[in-house]
Amino acid sequence: MKQIQSDLKKLHDDLLPRPAISLGFTKQQHAVLLSKLCSDPQLVLYWIQKEILSGWRRWGGIAELPSAAMLAKLQTAHEHSAFVQTALLEPLHPVRQKLMRFLVESLVVEELLAFWRRGVQMPPGEVSVRYLRKWRFLPQSSSTSGHLSEITQKASAQKAWSRAFRARWNLRWGNSADTRMCPEELRGRRAAILLRWLRWARSNVPATRPVVVVNMDETCLTNIKPRKRCLLPGADHASAKRVRAAVSYGGPRTTLLAAICDNVALQKVLPQWRLPRTGKAKAFQAPTTAVYQEAGEPLYTSYTTGSWLTQATMVPWLTSLRRAIHSVQPDAHIVLCLDVCSVHTSERVMLHARDLGIRLVFIPASLTWLLQPLDTHIFVIFKRLLRKYMFDALAVKGTSTLSHHDMIRLHSRAIRQTFVEQDFRSRLEGAGFSGDGALLRGPLASIVNGSDLAGRPPTASELAEVMNVSADRAASKLPLLLWVPRAAPGDAPAVPAPGLVPVLPPYVPRLVRLLPPRPRVAGVRLPGLRVVRPMGIVTRSMTAAERSSGLSSQPEAR
Repeated sequence: MKQIQSDLKKLHDDLLPRPAISLGFTKQQHAVLLSKLCSDPQLVLYWIQKEILSGWRRWGGIAELPSAAMLAKLQTAHEHSAFVQTALLEPLHPVRQKLMRFLVESLVVEELLAFWRRGVQMPPGEVSVRYLRKWRFLPQSSSTSGHLSEITQKASAQKAWSRAFRARWNLRWGNSADTRMCPEELRGRRAAILLRWLRWARSNVPATRPVVVVNMDETCLTNIKPRKRCLLPGADHASAKRVRAAVSYGGPRTTLLAAICDNVALQKVLPQWRLPRTGKAKAFQAPTTAVYQEAGEPLYTSYTTGSWLTQATMVPWLTSLRRAIHSVQPDAHIVLCLDVCSVHTSERVMLHARDLGIRLVFIPASLTWLLQPLDTHIFVIFKRLLRKYMFDALAVKGTSTLSHHDMIRLHSRAIRQTFVEQDFRSRLEGAGFSGDGALLRGPLASIVNGSDLAGRPPTASELAEVMNVSADRAASKLPLLLWVPRAAPGDAPAVPAPGLVPVLPPYVPRLVRLLPPRPRVAGVRLPGLRVVRPMGIVTRSMTAAERSSGLSSQPEAR
């Protein structure tokens, strides 16, 4: 019976009207003092809102939201009060010192947001360091000095202040994945630039030539290790008392150059390169080299770059890509999508791609997590499979060590299973590489919803935004990307996009006659022919002397 009466009383109290929660007389004076100490009315309104919500959480009722009219009314009522005038004249006034803490914290928050917009993550310890640093040249009362010294000397006090700081300024604690992304207002615009560019690259080709879209990216094989989280034995297990052995994975740093395309038959021949670090010798011992060769085509190994992707590696990879695709489809027009790594956007790589007839399309900076299929779907599958193979190998061996040769074989198996024997058409279509907007993935379709996706090449300003470079530098690279592809015999040449004035003449690969072998002079390296083509035709790039002399790039008559 008593419980029923208590519940009825609570219900009666809840039904009674409650007054609106607003600032008390003292807090009103504090708000006016804060408005005198800073020139940002929005900051003062934020402080008022925090104070009102604090009372609302404690007492309940209806909270009165602050407004500019409320602040003006408070200033009129308390601007000339004795309390406000006294606090303005005394820098060490206790209320003024408390409000100064709020203002100093606001400066730290502004810096944190500025770093976040640039994609830079501020470490948690840096927040307290910057807060203490800003107090260095400000007047400090005894209570403020004690507050700062406590944060400096006691780790528990610093954690408590950091926790209150995040709650006070509506900051969350989490991973930094979002800091690597570009702002939301730029995502749709940059994604639309890429989709328009891809549509133009696919359509600006003679109708009889098939188009092959390739996506290439790099990943470090050495960094792929089993995850740290796993099932652990409890304290009552006998194995928990034994010392856990450290698992060792042999081999030097190795980088994988992986490529995928929208053609199942061509995917089986696309070159998948590994770049192991070999030191000054630039080669491994014969047994290690033999293990690499066990993988077979299309898995290749380059020993000359020290595991880093350089222009010296990218140029022959482009040549191997063209040779592999043209071995299956001789008339295929290749569109290669890359991120804006400095090696990919170098002039040497772009010139060589143009000489080979490979159209380069760059994925916008800070958007590979959304627009690059290798990053969005493929690499995670590859790493999961490689971790499974590593565990299986350790289980079979019965030891906690995998040698260098073991890791090479596991890498080869996972690369072949993931990048050679799979079909990636749906992944590329979902990223917009097919040119059909109806096949876009849900997140990408929502971002570019309402944007103009008609195919056209990027302008200089759009290319500068994609590559994250200056407009002048983008304008200098534009002619290397917007060349006109050659036409097959009997076909009409491709027409440049409206408004595009090509700086260079329509591109046709240089063809010269197959000459008899020339004698080699001792001590002199004669310029030779690079790659032998069928039917006695060879391809050669312009030398520096020919480029400077302005010789024509038209083919000689065969």
